[in-house]
Amino acid sequence: MIARIGALLAGAAILAGCTQTPSPAPRETRPLVPTRTATDTAAGPSTGSGTASGTATPGGDAADVLGGNAAVTFPAGAPGALGIVAMGILAPGTTSSLGVAVRNNTASAVQVTRVTGTGTAVDGRAAVGAADHTNPIRLEPGQVGLAVITWAAGGPQPQAGQTPRFEITTGAETRARSLQVGDVTVESVTVEGSATNTTGRPLRAPFPVDLFCFDEDNKWRYSTSTQAIGRGPLAADGTVTFAVSLIGGIDCPSYLVGVSSAP
Repeated sequence: MIARIGALLAGAAILAGCTQTPSPAPRETRPLVPTRTATDTAAGPSTGSGTASGTATPGGDAADVLGGNAAVTFPAGAPGALGIVAMGILAPGTTSSLGVAVRNNTASAVQVTRVTGTGTAVDGRAAVGAADHTNPIRLEPGQVGLAVITWAAGGPQPQAGQTPRFEITTGAETRARSLQVGDVTVESVTVEGSATNTTGRPLRAPFPVDLFCFDEDNKWRYSTSTQAIGRGPLAADGTVTFAVSLIGGIDCPSYLVGVSSAP
């Protein structure tokens, strides 16, 4: 099932904090339900003026497989729904990108296989971007996953300041898995680090890397993606490295990084 989700964005920036949320449920080993799980509506992103709380690394709602120094919490979202609860600033360009937070408030674990964002290009055409995974890959009940929606180079790009129309698709479990991100550092205009395969089995390449940047108050700025350096299959306990360039060299004082494998 596909959920069509609308959200209002004040001044293009959405705050990643402001709402106290329950801690994610413990990770379960039961298989995912091989059906579509979605709802018709979802809570829109928070537009309050508060900031995220906490000082853990990573903290707040971030899953323990992510790395970084941000301690962010996200809005609770609608009970019983799978939906977008927050978004960052749309970074327009030849390849636009937008970070979104998806909270699973359903009773079952889900795997999000696609998050689509449809905006409007300057010439009036529909500008459709997508993400094919969240960080982490599997979302337990109550858990938040972060995704980077990107718009393909050469295609229509959404205009800055607009709020795309979102669609979330879930499906049966694939072979994609989240890697455990280790130490992460900011070196000049890049965010660098490594991630380890802790699943106990080989993982397939490529290994997408998603960077989520926040300001000093943990208000969401922008998000971008790249590929980790490493060939597949990646053996159990194997490690890949990454270096993500900051968009336009913009400072990224607070950040989270997610790394995953191919389905």
